[in-house]
Amino acid sequence: PKEDESSQLARFLLDADVPMKLLSNLGSVTFETRKSIVIVFNFLLHVQEPLELQTIVSRYLRSRAKEIIRLLLSYYSMENLALHAGDMMRQCLVHPSLYHECLSDDMVVLNHFFDTFLQMDSFEICSDAFATFRDILTKQKQFVSEFLEKKL
Repeated sequence: PKEDESSQLARFLLDADVPMKLLSNLGSVTFETRKSIVIVFNFLLHVQEPLELQTIVSRYLRSRAKEIIRLLLSYYSMENLALHAGDMMRQCLVHPSLYHECLSDDMVVLNHFFDTFLQMDSFEICSDAFATFRDILTKQKQFVSEFLEKKL
């Protein structure tokens, strides 16, 4: 599609809140559909061109950052969704507002990882959680350093 058409389609899908609806229903669809939702969601996070499309997507993600991160966080405690949530959570770290939400002042994300997910019985989920926790703490070292100094 032409740039204008792709931007119009993106605006329509985002105005209808389709990404959030897909995420919200992740647990009620088949495994193959979950994989497709992960692909679509991760694609949105990496939109670079056209600039108008990137702006539309960034505005949407900024407005829904807290909901997106909290929903993905809740999926980590569900064995059938945890690995999908981990993949999307790590991809969220490329988007500044989603990354900053992972290090919000209430520290919900870090506390959940440290207190719960890193100590789960499932080796796969625990390993995935550790990879996500590591990425949260190492992707933007300067920001993390300032955040931890402020909190400690």
